[in-house]
Amino acid sequence: MSFLKKSSAYLISNILNASIPFVLLPILTRYLTTSEYGKIAIFQTIITGLVSVIAFNTLGATARVFFDKKDKDYLRNYNGACFYLLILSLAIIIPLTLMFSSDLEYFTGINKNWILAAILISGINFIVQFRLNQWQITEKAISFGMLQIGQSLLFFIFTLAFVVVLGRHAEGRIEAQIYSMIIILVIVIFLIQKDKLLSFKKIHRGMFLDALSFSVPLIPHVFGMYLISSVDRFFINAKMGSDQAGIYMVAMQLSMGMVIVFDAVNKAFMPWLFKELSNSAFIERKHIVSKTYYYFILLVCIGVLSFFISPYVLTVVAGEKYKTGQSVIGWLCIGQVCLGMYLMVTNYLFYAKKTGQLSVLTIACGIFNVILLMLLITPFGIKGVAISFAISMFLRFIGTWFLAYKTKLVPWALGNVR
Repeated sequence: MSFLKKSSAYLISNILNASIPFVLLPILTRYLTTSEYGKIAIFQTIITGLVSVIAFNTLGATARVFFDKKDKDYLRNYNGACFYLLILSLAIIIPLTLMFSSDLEYFTGINKNWILAAILISGINFIVQFRLNQWQITEKAISFGMLQIGQSLLFFIFTLAFVVVLGRHAEGRIEAQIYSMIIILVIVIFLIQKDKLLSFKKIHRGMFLDALSFSVPLIPHVFGMYLISSVDRFFINAKMGSDQAGIYMVAMQLSMGMVIVFDAVNKAFMPWLFKELSNSAFIERKHIVSKTYYYFILLVCIGVLSFFISPYVLTVVAGEKYKTGQSVIGWLCIGQVCLGMYLMVTNYLFYAKKTGQLSVLTIACGIFNVILLMLLITPFGIKGVAISFAISMFLRFIGTWFLAYKTKLVPWALGNVR
């Protein structure tokens, strides 16, 4: 399957997959109050934060080791080692959550049961993403898309049942996510067993060390991403209330519509890039750079256009009670465009195993974002938070591009591009 076909397959999958929550959005914004939507935003933010600690962030290691051309028996046991780390991480996180449940409830504004549900969903998500990653690295885009779409469709059905039919409000949204994830878990376990992706018979200490040496340096990177793209909801909730957090979350969800395309391109680009870097000489890689620069130009045009169009889309989709979000969505779209460009350069660092450098950069941008949004939230409200997001995403892109340049994997100079 060619790069274009694979990219198209991922794009179709992403569009179908993302269209389901987009169809849900105007329904939920009319069945839930802005405050309820804000609490759901905090719940989702907790799940996002748990990604950096669940299984010690070894999901990326299970994908990267595939390109080291190890035999299948080694890969199965390596995957098994990462699943042991998943169990260990849950054994640490759950008791800590119970121990500090009162403090967590006060800080987040949601109850202990919701926090435990977020941990459960995060653990299941690791297993689901593992199955998806294995399809991605073996370039099975159709299987990838079918599971991804099936998961979203199931979530859609349960959400309609619990929120619209049963009138369970915000609790129904959480319950829908739990039940749909449990069903998907059963299916995924069957698929993992069918393809014999796991083994626990010949796991040795070196596998744990290799997985952790790749993934632990990335934990600050993931946490830094969290500080840039998710922690803002806690600040909005604390300073302006769950109503404003809900409005901001709706604007953020709409801005992520363009990420559907960026993610699809990256899903096809990453394995293609790794193959090109493994099989070609430095001087033969000019075509990679030229394609990247053309893509950057396209994304800048998309960013400018979305800045002016997105405020009108927000009101049409979400309704008048979310009209305040018009002042923020354009800035959020600019930030998402920077994410699209970042995805095109970060893969070089993963290939070169320079994850430590990436972590330092991302955590620095994350801290900068927190400081900037604290300065801007009081005078500008949620618009200040969105501006902070856009600036931080831009700085992360520029910094990552500089680190990618330093790997000397491709000839980045404009004079080399043909």
